[in-house]
Amino acid sequence: MTKIKKIISLFLALIMLMSSGVFIGGVDAATAKPKVSAHAYVVIDANSGEVIISQNRNKRIYPASTTKLLTAIVAIENCSLSQKIKVKQSILDNIDEDTTVAGLKAGYTYTLEELLNMLLIYSAGDAADIIADAVAGSVEEFVDMMNKKAKEIGMNSSYFDNPVGMDWHKDANIYSTASDIAKLTRYTMTNDTIRKIVAKPSYTIKNNEKGKLKTLYA
Repeated sequence: MTKIKKIISLFLALIMLMSSGVFIGGVDAATAKPKVSAHAYVVIDANSGEVIISQNRNKRIYPASTTKLLTAIVAIENCSLSQKIKVKQSILDNIDEDTTVAGLKAGYTYTLEELLNMLLIYSAGDAADIIADAVAGSVEEFVDMMNKKAKEIGMNSSYFDNPVGMDWHKDANIYSTASDIAKLTRYTMTNDTIRKIVAKPSYTIKNNEKGKLKTLYA
């Protein structure tokens, strides 16, 4: 998946949070029929969770990088933002070559909050796996935590097999629905840390290789 597709996926997830007031140039949201090229979509009231308008909202789709919202909330709810996490070479060695990465190097240490910025702003897959291993002891254990959290949120038509959102392999076992992704987005946007991070246009890694600064753009 290209980076631009990941950004579009996150953008569509945020659209789902539009409130039920004025929608699309003053047209009432309850009657508006927007032209959408997505396979499925749902617009909900961010306060009540009420569905305003939808199409194929229960159709099984790939969640792509919206998965990282689940990765972020599971990490935040189970680890301190100030927790220092050392990058392991063993984790870097297992990152898929087609995944967008921040280019982190083994031996460098970052706080969970710093890694979350890389994860949510740049959609960094290396940050996702590093976070997962640090929080749960292994990526596999973290995925179990993700699926448990998904059920708690009410995402009953979803399953995740990785914290990155990789869905481009023939044996990928990761799926969701527009309705479930809307539930995830609504839930995560109540978290101050996530809300502040996704509002940023960029993030600068200060502890980068050889002491150089590296800026990641959304």
